[in-house]
Amino acid sequence: MENAKCVVGRCQGGITLNGLEFLLDSNDELMTFENEDEAKDYLKAQGVSEDEIDTYHFIKEHEQQLDKKENQL
Repeated sequence: MENAKCVVGRCQGGITLNGLEFLLDSNDELMTFENEDEAKDYLKAQGVSEDEIDTYHFIKEHEQQLDKKENQL
């Protein structure tokens, strides 16, 4: 799956024990990017610092789909 897109998540409240919250667009839909570099460029354009970006999770969509399948009974 070479064409998998990337989503951006971060720990809720900055606490690693909490689940991830994901970047949404103006329609409350999951934002997707072509790759991690594009996602980082977007975050920088929004004023997010390099240090903060380093705490974010960049997840390829196909990895996210696999995680969802693993959590299903």
